Amino acid sequence: MVAFWDRTAANQVLARHQADAESAWHARMVEYLIDAVAAQELHERTPVTSVADIISSICLGQQVE
Repeated sequence: MVAFWDRTAANQVLARHQADAESAWHARMVEYLIDAVAAQELHERTPVTSVADIISSICLGQQVE
């Protein structure tokens, strides 16, 4: 298993796909947070991009890269 992750981490094609997926996921999270602000589920001054950054960091930090 370690050999698999070692090769995967060094594979630039896979890294590019991962970066694209992370970017798309982050953008979707920002949209959801904006919707939550509009629905008054979050305060209007909620820094949605910063919150999405934090959520992304927590979720991605749980993955093996």
